[in-house]
Amino acid sequence: MNAVIDKLKGMVPGFLKLIFSKRAVSAAVTAFFVTHAEDYGVPVESAMAVAGIVIALIIGDSVRPINADKS
Repeated sequence: MNAVIDKLKGMVPGFLKLIFSKRAVSAAVTAFFVTHAEDYGVPVESAMAVAGIVIALIIGDSVRPINADKS
């Protein structure tokens, strides 16, 4: 049981780094924006267009990082 707890403790820092990465935050903010666009008076088509641009940036940054020094 202690081995499992130790393994989970070792995974927590990596998980926290992952969920606060710019890609994850961008995806979460975009998903929230698209989901609640009509609540803020934004047409769904416009929200989807913005989402498409953000998704393209996330994928593009994953393939070829914007910051060349990024690992």
